[in-house]
Amino acid sequence: MSVKEQFKNFGELLRGRNLYYLLGGGLLLLGILDYFFLLSPQIKTLTKVRAEKAVLRENVQRAQQDLIQLNRYRQQLKTLRRDIDRLNARVHAKTDVPLILEYISGVANQYQVKIRQMMPDVQNMDVVLEEGGKRYLALPIVIEARAGYHAFGRFLNAVEEGDLVLRVRRFSILERTGKKTHNIKLTLRVIVIDEV
Repeated sequence: MSVKEQFKNFGELLRGRNLYYLLGGGLLLLGILDYFFLLSPQIKTLTKVRAEKAVLRENVQRAQQDLIQLNRYRQQLKTLRRDIDRLNARVHAKTDVPLILEYISGVANQYQVKIRQMMPDVQNMDVVLEEGGKRYLALPIVIEARAGYHAFGRFLNAVEEGDLVLRVRRFSILERTGKKTHNIKLTLRVIVIDEV
């Protein structure tokens, strides 16, 4: 069969409905090829981009919340630094124990608490914290005194809220019959710094 005859047969094939079938098949084949080779990779890429977009949106929201928290943390840090500076000003060196005893004695005189005996109990001192070459020690101070209930209460309040980091560890009040003042045994715990 010659080329001329083949074109003639092909031309007859294209007449009538066959042309529409052939065009429809070609378009279908073109659509399938377009889907698998062009659209499918683009759809996969868009799906991936959508997932990444959701992750990025969450990350941006988390970052915005973190920025808000960061500002709060900065404010809290400033407050804590002020508190630490204030507390550090209230903590004295171990060598300042005589000054601490003098301070307690002055507060006692102010509130009519008569101290009969006051001494630091160095043997029962505890290490509270070791940091940066410093040891923070809890030094017990044993006091024997005489005072009325109200005067003693005001003294305890003034001592705990005063210029030292000082806490009442324990106390006992022994009533004296027929007297307005009572015997008091008191152990205060003061925090001092010892350089290592």
